[in-house]
Amino acid sequence: MLRIIHVIIILGDDMNIQESFDAILSMVFKKYNNMLSDFPVDMIAVSLTSILNYYGDWILPILHDVFFESKFLIAELPLKEIIRNEQEKESSSFFEETFLDCPAFSTSNCFYYFEKDGTCVLEKEMPKIFCSTIGKNPNELLNIYTHEFNHLLKSKLKNHGKFNDSSYWLRSGLHFFISYFQDGYVYEVQQYEILDEVINVFQTSDIMKEVKQLENVSDFSFLWQYLKSLDYDSLDDPYGYTLEATILDDFWKKTQFKEQIKKPLIFGNISTIENGFNHIVKSDLFSSFADCFDEIENSLMTEENFKNTIKIIKDISKFYQLNESFSYKKKI
Repeated sequence: MLRIIHVIIILGDDMNIQESFDAILSMVFKKYNNMLSDFPVDMIAVSLTSILNYYGDWILPILHDVFFESKFLIAELPLKEIIRNEQEKESSSFFEETFLDCPAFSTSNCFYYFEKDGTCVLEKEMPKIFCSTIGKNPNELLNIYTHEFNHLLKSKLKNHGKFNDSSYWLRSGLHFFISYFQDGYVYEVQQYEILDEVINVFQTSDIMKEVKQLENVSDFSFLWQYLKSLDYDSLDDPYGYTLEATILDDFWKKTQFKEQIKKPLIFGNISTIENGFNHIVKSDLFSSFADCFDEIENSLMTEENFKNTIKIIKDISKFYQLNESFSYKKKI
């Protein structure tokens, strides 16, 4: 850890692509000992170098810790089989059928569970990324892995706490998972889940824009072969949550919001994100905006409510175009 910090101090400014690649490659081969010929170390090196370039060198110590703390289960097996194999090996209780339609998913290192008397216990486990390579081309696999690793980065710091003696929270990016014990039952509530996913989709897309710079590095021939397998024309296409991403696209591209949220999402400074958004739209609407994305995913939503929810999101996301003298009075 001290060695990594020392590198940052010497460099001072953000690392160039060669320096980023060298730092990441040394980590990758230290973890995998250059021995796993059937494991996608080239893909992982490209992904992490692009992530480092996207955020800047301040992320390196955090990236370093997440990388070495985490386990990556990437295999040419059905996702269900990868999960069950890991469960049997690690005696893990984590398993939900709803995740099996996903191309991949990640689990952070903190979990809460309640005893029968309402006592809450915090468990810490190794963060994991589960990913099946079946049916995935190099673009898809790189995108998926990067998406999940970015989730883990945003789950590292300020990732759990409690409101009171019976209510507790877990955080990953903007996504809060809240659980509490009342009258003998455990209740669970999630907040800002879908907006967090859409932001992660767009961040992953922006990270993919950094990949082409790796053509300028001068190390290891295996990297050139991997880069040749990628289709750059479609590499940075947003992948997943298509409807929600379409709704947020204009706001993401034309405001400073995406730059404002980089560090706060990593360090868990959510109020900074809310204040930044409200400053852009010149009204206190972040909670309404974020809640609408969760509503879209509600399977019980009627067609009329669905259309109204999309309209609210579009209206709110256009506010940044309004001039400073405009005062929004309409109640959401």
